[in-house]
Amino acid sequence: MSFKILVTGLCIALLAGCVSKDEDDEDIKTSSDFATTEIEAYYAIEVMAENEVHFYANFYADNQSLELTGDDKVFVEINSTSEALLGQTASGITTYSLIESLDSIASSYIFDLSRTDFDSAPRSIVTIPQTFESTQPLASTQVSAVNNKFPLRWQGLALTEAELAADPEAIVDGKQFTVRYDFDCRNGGNPNALGSFVEKLIDDGEHSINLNKVFGISQGSSGLSSCESFDITLIRSDSNGYSDPAFKGGSNTGAQVRFIRGLSIVDIL
Repeated sequence: MSFKILVTGLCIALLAGCVSKDEDDEDIKTSSDFATTEIEAYYAIEVMAENEVHFYANFYADNQSLELTGDDKVFVEINSTSEALLGQTASGITTYSLIESLDSIASSYIFDLSRTDFDSAPRSIVTIPQTFESTQPLASTQVSAVNNKFPLRWQGLALTEAELAADPEAIVDGKQFTVRYDFDCRNGGNPNALGSFVEKLIDDGEHSINLNKVFGISQGSSGLSSCESFDITLIRSDSNGYSDPAFKGGSNTGAQVRFIRGLSIVDIL
């Protein structure tokens, strides 16, 4: 499965590989040249803290991004009202998006590609996974690493023995838990570490973050001693959606996204 949706800040496609393109914007194709049966639709929803919801849609044909033209438009149904997504093009990819602050979050949302010259695709469904919050560490705090490790805890799912024994790299029943670390450990001198690291975990509510793995320390001392800026992004995703049969293919992914920002790590070996 390939997610081709580019999202603000982090790429939701990091769940299964992000697609980027170097073509100029003029290489983008237009939807009016393709029947619905030739189009792949990639829908995604990110639910942030305090019920801020980001809706996204991307369309592809012949492995190239499509711009919706003519009377082609994409909508999402929110509280029985159809809301239009607006397009923006960057790096050869046109992404349609909408951001809403909602009083409550539905268990799923319906996307509708409305067309006049070809068949519409009015019913693609994105499932929203169970909400959660992180519990440790707290944002904007100092964390002491013990043997270059420290605990990460969140409100995990109640998993079966089979799910607990599964490979975290695998998508189990369409569900996955992904953690991304972004760090700037330049600390005003050398040595330093700067970058990002992604790992996929069993969604049981706890994990020991191994800084040797995150920073790529293979042996011996890192010489860092501390890291002044360390951020964590936690993503619970569910790809058990439904693609309208009018499409050639695509994917439907819902995610709960939480951030732990402003950590400083000390006692790094």
